[in-house]
Amino acid sequence: MTTLDPTLARLFVHPITIERREVREDSAGGQIVRWRTVGETLGRISSPTISTPTEIRIALSGETSVPYYAYVPPDTDIRRGDRLDDGDRKHSVTSVTVFSVRAYLRAECSEYQEEIPSRAPTESEE
Repeated sequence: MTTLDPTLARLFVHPITIERREVREDSAGGQIVRWRTVGETLGRISSPTISTPTEIRIALSGETSVPYYAYVPPDTDIRRGDRLDDGDRKHSVTSVTVFSVRAYLRAECSEYQEEIPSRAPTESEE
């Protein structure tokens, strides 16, 4: 495990669970999707910030979502597509930035929304 700079270590105090999507075929020709815990780490997930008038206008228009950023130790196994659970919310990882000086990793995230399971149509819908 990488030793963190003490200045950064004091910021990485919140437990974060890293989950990875697992897809399996079922016996009926469909798929079973579940999230498997692949690790836990201490880190920090920042709240989204909107500071410029342009960012405020875009956010209020609903044209885009404002990203969250997760900061974790540099040896954390985190990938695009993973889901982070900080105990309050779940976040989908959209990208991971590895800096040339490996002090930490930064994962850009969006707030995770549960998928609605599909169902067979009822007789009245057919």
